[in-house]
Amino acid sequence: MKIHAFPAALVGLAAVLACGCTQISGVNDLKVLNADSDQTLTECNGQWNLCAAGQAPFCGDNGPFVCCDAEQATFCDVEGDGYGCWPAGTDCSSITQCGQDWVACAEGEMGHCSADGEWACCGSDEPKYCTVDSAAPACWPADTDCSTIAKCGSDWLGCASGKSLDCSQGVCVK
Repeated sequence: MKIHAFPAALVGLAAVLACGCTQISGVNDLKVLNADSDQTLTECNGQWNLCAAGQAPFCGDNGPFVCCDAEQATFCDVEGDGYGCWPAGTDCSSITQCGQDWVACAEGEMGHCSADGEWACCGSDEPKYCTVDSAAPACWPADTDCSTIAKCGSDWLGCASGKSLDCSQGVCVK
């Protein structure tokens, strides 16, 4: 199928006749139907763009037009390489670069980047970020003293400030 580009001023009957569009729902959203799929033609910054069936079109201020799949259902209009489609529920304000990767957390989580570029998102139930060992969980209860975290048997344990860990008993003591 040939895709035609139209200036915004020509959208209307002439554009419908030229591209074979069968439905106009507004200047910024045209449906293009062909034998293979139901696609969406969308105007973005004066240019027309086409998304495949099952994709949602997005046009932001900080980057080019994008089509987001259902798995990447959150569009984040942020500057830099974080611009674009992210998993559903992503908090766009948490997007940052950690090491070589652009990363983000879900809504309600706080992101942390370790000195060696490891990323962790901590929820409100375990908001404290501790980097003890790469095998240890990164998120802990708010009152945890990171220096007490150790592996006791097969479990990672940590104690609140002012307590120490007795690994033989698997408990925190004063």
